Amino acid sequence: AFSSSDLTVQWQFPVNADGLRARQVAAVHGALTRLAAATPPMGTMDPARTTVSVSSALNSVLGTFLDTRASVDTVLALLFVSLVVTGAAVITIAARMVAVRRAGELSLIRARGGSLVQIALLMAGGAAAVAGPAAAAGAGLAAAVRPGNFSSALGWALAIPVVVIALAAPP
Repeated sequence: AFSSSDLTVQWQFPVNADGLRARQVAAVHGALTRLAAATPPMGTMDPARTTVSVSSALNSVLGTFLDTRASVDTVLALLFVSLVVTGAAVITIAARMVAVRRAGELSLIRARGGSLVQIALLMAGGAAAVAGPAAAAGAGLAAAVRPGNFSSALGWALAIPVVVIALAAPP
């Protein structure tokens, strides 16, 4: 006679991961981990639940992918920060160069009774004449290169301060 320890049943379910996107990997990995950690209710076979185990080779592959993506994201964040700092330095140096070049004009306006607000508005108008169309061209190019992904909140949260800083750069 057979006992329950002599019986082994193995089910295999083929997985087609072709449609899996990177943003879905964490959810699938979590679901597979939970499934392996706690066997789901088995209905009439519930008494055998303690001897049932669920495993998947896909879980280790997804875990490796998530670890690699976290490492790559860290490197990309460092690169992004260095680009932002370099861009801010370039904008600051360019603003200083413009201020030095226009020092005579600004001194004359100030000597003739121009207020600091008037000078700031004059400089902001000049910056807007250059930065405004450049920002619009950059946004248009981004929309052309990545259509459908133009509503990213992070993208706007990063682009708006850059335009504001460019317009408000010191004269």
